[in-house]
Amino acid sequence: MIVAINSFYSSKKLEATINSSLDRLDVLIEFVEGTIHYENACLEIENRQSDFFIHPLHLIPIERNNSFKIWSILNFRDSDNVLLIHKDFADLNARIPIPSQSMVYIQDHTIHESLAEIRPDLKFRTIEIDNLLTELEEGKIKYAVVEKMFLKEEMLNFYRHIILNSREFGHALGQGTFAIVGKSDDERGRIFRPIHDVDLATVCNIERKLGVLLKQKVNAHSEIDEAGNHHLWVLAKKDGNILKAHISQSTRFEIEQRALSQMNI
Repeated sequence: MIVAINSFYSSKKLEATINSSLDRLDVLIEFVEGTIHYENACLEIENRQSDFFIHPLHLIPIERNNSFKIWSILNFRDSDNVLLIHKDFADLNARIPIPSQSMVYIQDHTIHESLAEIRPDLKFRTIEIDNLLTELEEGKIKYAVVEKMFLKEEMLNFYRHIILNSREFGHALGQGTFAIVGKSDDERGRIFRPIHDVDLATVCNIERKLGVLLKQKVNAHSEIDEAGNHHLWVLAKKDGNILKAHISQSTRFEIEQRALSQMNI
């Protein structure tokens, strides 16, 4: 069985998680280099270049695709974003050490307004994930917001980093974990069910359901505490306004709808 994953997404922590999980499965798996984009990864399966692929959940469209299916959510969660500041261009006198009027690169799914509330003098520009990661590995970008799950040791040679707490700044829907994806009718996918993390899938499904219910850009963070209580923080952008909600309750029942009600949506 051939499983593809793009090296941009791989890290020592992820590799350890994958190896630990797959050691529990009685199946021989060959890993190959996959494409960085979800749609192209699906095409590679159609063209029989791979059987399954491992992909960041937040970069998988929330719209249902009857041809492809998420067979497993891996036990891996690193949901925070980080603000990367090039060591050669840091303003150590500022709370966030970036000079005024500087350009900060972000991805299209990032709601940057919470950061802009702290530093309204900064400018923001969107960039595609593959271009962003390439530039960061080579230290070519001065300032950027990127998923902590993609942070690599090579980048830290060039950058200082500040963690943007998910509860305060939010993140993309389902960010921080990886899914194993394959054809919906490929029953070999059931092999991966023993390593499917049910609790993690629950919180990610809450976040992704918000994207289905809302018709505007939304970031969110969902978690389950040790007592089994559900918590949801939501940051949405509508008509140029930023809307926020925080819901805590003992079950997940209608937690998404209650967040929308709190924001008067």
